[in-house]
Amino acid sequence: MDDFKNKFKNDSNFKELQYLKEVHSDVIMGGCKLSKNMLDAKGNRSSGWPDGEMRGNKPYYSPKGWIGIGLKVEDRFDSGDNTWLGMYNIPGEWCVAYHGVGRNENSDTVKSITKKIYEGGFKSGNAQAHQYCDNINKPGTKVDVGVYCTPKVDVACSYSGQSIINGKRYHTVIMVRVKPSIIRQCKCNDAEDYWVVNGTTDEIRPYRILYKEV
Repeated sequence: MDDFKNKFKNDSNFKELQYLKEVHSDVIMGGCKLSKNMLDAKGNRSSGWPDGEMRGNKPYYSPKGWIGIGLKVEDRFDSGDNTWLGMYNIPGEWCVAYHGVGRNENSDTVKSITKKIYEGGFKSGNAQAHQYCDNINKPGTKVDVGVYCTPKVDVACSYSGQSIINGKRYHTVIMVRVKPSIIRQCKCNDAEDYWVVNGTTDEIRPYRILYKEV
């Protein structure tokens, strides 16, 4: 357990720590089938999510109540410059957002996540419900077609699939960073929580898998 505590040093509550250990073990060895070289224990978290902070000069709405499994993304982009992953709202830092994967609970959610990380990034889906919305960030233009994400984890959850871990069902959401200058933010009805991007790793990058028991 001491070794495990070192891997999850951001967590202080023992019950949450044990809970995260169960999920982490299954991600590596169970039905999720992610290999160790795809994961980074430094990004694991089940508590201690911050409040009222900024990332990439936009508000950071932390995923409280979710379990986070870190992905191995350091040094994968920008010739090893990891400023995009920063937590201090400095120049070069990217915004935090969330992306739900697959509403069909029978879909292989984590396999889909893995492909997004290692096989060329995100792909636009067929449901482009807000493509004709005005773009808040560039008046006079439309949001148009692209990959949807949101700064609110609960919004992403409504589009998420489910994973079975240790016999329990979990919603699964990807925690991503988004380049601030390319965000197309919807302005129609109640859709302002939707951001749209082209989906390349130059615009949106996954760095943590989030789980929440159904």
